[in-house]
Amino acid sequence: MKKVRYITMAVIALGCLLAACSGDEEEITFDQTAGEGIVGEYIGEWIQALDGDTTRAQGTLSFSKIEGDYLTQVTAVCPDLKIDLTSKANVSHTNADNYAFVNNSPGNGFEASFFGRVSSENKANIQYTKSVKSGRFTKTFNFSFSGTKK
Repeated sequence: MKKVRYITMAVIALGCLLAACSGDEEEITFDQTAGEGIVGEYIGEWIQALDGDTTRAQGTLSFSKIEGDYLTQVTAVCPDLKIDLTSKANVSHTNADNYAFVNNSPGNGFEASFFGRVSSENKANIQYTKSVKSGRFTKTFNFSFSGTKK
């Protein structure tokens, strides 16, 4: 009798588990690939931070289409902070018109891992940290950018 009871409970539990899964989720489709949608130039403020000292300067962050649907060319320029960097990055949709981009390879054109977002409000940001040896000391600079589409 106990065996029948356990089997009955197992069948009921399995039925509840399968009933909880639903195939009614809407599939999100996009008009263009992430590599095409992120393309543009953003003008804004670069911030360089080192040991509590912050330097701010105007600059740009640009995205251009390269081979592949989920790749972009990221170019960061800020003459006052001596930033002139270019690197490939992986890019993806985060939802309707928002994008996220990243390159975790320290051997890229930024010589550091970087990540950022581009929003549907045409705002872009990026962050990365770069360590520089100076004699026997290492200085760690934190860089960030926030800007709007040109």
